[in-house]
Amino acid sequence: MLVFLGIGNGGGALVLDANVELFVTDVDASKLANFCLRLNTSDPELAVRFVRGQKMRSVEALFDEVSSAFQFPYYFGENWAALDECIRDLSWISSKRFLLVIGKFESVLNQDVPARKVFGSVLRAAIVEMEKEGRSLQIVVQCSSIDSLCTNNIFGANEFSSAVLTIS
Repeated sequence: MLVFLGIGNGGGALVLDANVELFVTDVDASKLANFCLRLNTSDPELAVRFVRGQKMRSVEALFDEVSSAFQFPYYFGENWAALDECIRDLSWISSKRFLLVIGKFESVLNQDVPARKVFGSVLRAAIVEMEKEGRSLQIVVQCSSIDSLCTNNIFGANEFSSAVLTIS
């Protein structure tokens, strides 16, 4: 299911639809960062973390970028199992709601489609696990354009409920 969610500059608190797991946007990095900052300051229970897609072209670089953004514990093993364990936990961050913003998504593991699928599976498993525990993880991916890569098959699977995020 693909829906369009528009966020404007009107009054009131900014809220992302809790039923959507994956938001896709084509806004520029500055506008996205400003929006997420406003979102973060309007909701004290939300922890927003940014990762740079252009810095995640390899699996090793992805581990570095994600672990840095979430400040994983010293024992993070820099492998898929360790990423899965840490992203599901996040107990060292005093929040119940998490928003992972992935900039320049086209660059993420762009030469390694199988690894991108694994990354998507790890994120999807974390979403499911956190939901069972009364917590949440949502994802925003920034793409240069809203197209089939970013809406239908972003991680090589259609497991996410998704929406296009427009920010004015």
